[in-house]
Amino acid sequence: MNPRVKSVKPFCDYQLLLEFTNDEVGIYDCKYLLDFGVFKELQDINYFKQVSIVGDTVAWINDQDIHRCLFKRFPYSVIYGIDVENIVIIAIAHQHRKPDYWQNRLN
Repeated sequence: MNPRVKSVKPFCDYQLLLEFTNDEVGIYDCKYLLDFGVFKELQDINYFKQVSIVGDTVAWINDQDIHRCLFKRFPYSVIYGIDVENIVIIAIAHQHRKPDYWQNRLN
């Protein structure tokens, strides 16, 4: 089972400190999302800092959230965002071959 987000702390440089249910800690850089569709509102740093945990993911008050879905039988994950009316697939990434390759495509 994939670990779930237990706590989140925003930083001024559009990064999030995430703590997971398996006690792992990581930094997630959100800068690549800021010019992308539903996430443009996050450019306001005061709004960005209003991040919270909803369910098992991070979210903001106007329904922007970031999800990652891992497939059990295949080494792929789908990174996607949800707003009020749309599901936006950001990437389908192979987890063993440069899993962050897609981040430069959004800049």
